[in-house]
Amino acid sequence: MRILHTAPIAIQVSNNLKYAGTERIALALNKVYHNEGHESFVAASGDSDLGPYGKLIPTLPECLWKTEGIERKIIRAEDSYSNHYKKSLEFALNNSIQIIQDHPGQYLVASEEYAGRKIDIPVITTIHGGVSVVKEEKYAHFRKLQRENAPVYFVSISESQRKKYEKLTGIRIDKMIYNGIPIDELPFQSKKQDYLLWLGRVSSIKGADLAVQVARRTRRPLIIAGEDRKSTRLNSSHTDISRMPSSA
Repeated sequence: MRILHTAPIAIQVSNNLKYAGTERIALALNKVYHNEGHESFVAASGDSDLGPYGKLIPTLPECLWKTEGIERKIIRAEDSYSNHYKKSLEFALNNSIQIIQDHPGQYLVASEEYAGRKIDIPVITTIHGGVSVVKEEKYAHFRKLQRENAPVYFVSISESQRKKYEKLTGIRIDKMIYNGIPIDELPFQSKKQDYLLWLGRVSSIKGADLAVQVARRTRRPLIIAGEDRKSTRLNSSHTDISRMPSSA
């Protein structure tokens, strides 16, 4: 099968990522599809690196975010995603792609480039984020595509996310599939080190507060590591939460 991933272009898709969630999933799926004998292509920024797996389809020279040390500079170009999706669809139509798997930075099926063409290729959109009130126009467009039986399908990554999207947006979620992990890179260890690790974007929606509660109740050290989106700094914190006063 010939599969095209349309990746976000804010961060390159690479094994050398300092931060990324969605990009890691696209990278891992590309590797798995390649190893399973499929022809896997990834439309992403030209500074991406897929290693020996699949084939990179560069749609712009470099990603839109630049990280220098722990500081991240955001470089936005208004038409970057339009060009990204235009080139992705041109490649798909000209190279007999059978399935497009979209990992949104923005949404491929919401783009003018998708609306302006007759696309018979099934597009599977994996929803990596939460419901956003500012995207209601896009959600209305998705509902319209579903009513028209367009070949578009939406995948959630948790049951909680699926329920929220169906209740708050009216979109039909076609499948729930958890994000996987590359088990060859993260082998199971029966003997553990005595600490807890929380890893992710440091924001109110990601549950770092729940990790703190668990650490306090179990009286175990907790390492919090992740990106502080407000200051665009990549941070890590080595804090022994178990010894902090309960009012801290």
